[in-house]
Amino acid sequence: MEHIFSSACLLKVLLVCNLCFVVTCSNLEKRLLVNDGDYVESRLHQIDVQIQTLMAQSSSKDQKIAQLTNRLNEKDAQIMNLTNQLKSLRLSGHPSQVVAFTALLNHSITAGAQQIIRYDTTLTNTGNAYDSTSGIFEVPVSGIYSLSASLMGDPHNGIHLQLVQNGKELVRLWTGGGDSYELASHTINVRLDKHDRIWVQNLHQASVYASEKYNIFSGVLLFEGQF
Repeated sequence: MEHIFSSACLLKVLLVCNLCFVVTCSNLEKRLLVNDGDYVESRLHQIDVQIQTLMAQSSSKDQKIAQLTNRLNEKDAQIMNLTNQLKSLRLSGHPSQVVAFTALLNHSITAGAQQIIRYDTTLTNTGNAYDSTSGIFEVPVSGIYSLSASLMGDPHNGIHLQLVQNGKELVRLWTGGGDSYELASHTINVRLDKHDRIWVQNLHQASVYASEKYNIFSGVLLFEGQF
């Protein structure tokens, strides 16, 4: 009987020890699971913080990119504006039409006092503002013009020619004769209005030598507009 009792007691002890071991292992597993859960939650929180930081940095960079893009667009607009202003400055005053003529006297004449010299051969007459039959240039558009005239005098007499605007002398050409062929010329820049009339006339009766192409009358529009 004692032997049986001892065996029974030993069995109970073993059962109790085994139960304690199971309980201990179960508690350990629970603690491990709790610790793992805390670790995972901590890591998730860290990842969320990192994501938020990266998103904030990305948003800041996007804002900087947007600011730089706006500044670049402003600079492009300024460049375009300056380019247009430069084009406007380059084009301002440039004639919308071309006016240019050169005519010459191809034969010698004796001109009376106040007689208009008819330069009868035109080399250039762009704009058709010069009339070779009358010797008069009628201004087609207001602006700054360059006018030129040249004179080859007869050696047997002195001669005065006048470059005239609407009957008013602008400049005078003169050769003295004296047994020599003398040459005189003038080029002037002058403001003219539309319908002004320009011509060359003799001051006193005298001969003009034109057996060769020395005597010319010419004009060209430099800048159009009211100056």
